[in-house]
Amino acid sequence: MITGQVLFPGHDCIDQLKKILKLTGTSNPLLIQRMQSKDEQSYVQSLRPQKKKNFREVFSSTEKKFFGAAGGDVAAESREKADS
Repeated sequence: MITGQVLFPGHDCIDQLKKILKLTGTSNPLLIQRMQSKDEQSYVQSLRPQKKKNFREVFSSTEKKFFGAAGGDVAAESREKADS
């Protein structure tokens, strides 16, 4: 854990997913298509689009070694892995 605390405290998995997407931004269509469940795909597509945030800005007190080559852009790193 980057902060030593729960990053996405939610009431349930749906609430946690919303908090994650608020930070990472809306998933790209390719990543959504790779979800196994059509219900999950439909749900994520129905959510309000979110703009990604930079982890370095959100967690400014965290050591730089925890951030990847994308400059703290975890969503970009996820897209790169999904596309490969």
